[in-house]
Amino acid sequence: MEIKRVNQEFYVAAQITADDVVKIADQGVKTLICNRPDGEGADQPNVIEIEEAAQRHGLKVIYQPVSSGKITDQQVAEFKQLYQNAQKPVLAYCRSGMRAISLWALAEVAPKDAALLVESGNKLGFNLKGLVPRILKRDHEPSSVPCYSVVIVGARRSWNFCSIEFTVS
Repeated sequence: MEIKRVNQEFYVAAQITADDVVKIADQGVKTLICNRPDGEGADQPNVIEIEEAAQRHGLKVIYQPVSSGKITDQQVAEFKQLYQNAQKPVLAYCRSGMRAISLWALAEVAPKDAALLVESGNKLGFNLKGLVPRILKRDHEPSSVPCYSVVIVGARRSWNFCSIEFTVS
């Protein structure tokens, strides 16, 4: 098992086993986030096995299964809340660590730091270039976009108008 340190509060790893939990606890990790669905691979331990070992060593386990290559915005928002509320440091894991670091990056990395994310990811063995457009897009999405529908009776037409404002600083 190789634990990769992203920052002081967040680590990622490929699939861990119940035997790995003692080593993880010895490194000071307080919370494990499992992003791998149970049954994804024939050789993987299920989250219950990990949780039982974690409890013996004082770690909390959070189960947030995410299908490989299919991270949704809702899952990112859920991860953000789970991570922010978790006792730190946190170690998130999946089959290879890619889903775990991707969820963290999409939830926590500011658009201005996207280039640094790619560089840091490369040093850890993760190609995170594909996340950059999604992170940058987040910088330009208003929290709500007012939209209006205009229907003119008898004209057999309708128009939709949305107002989007960008502030350039």
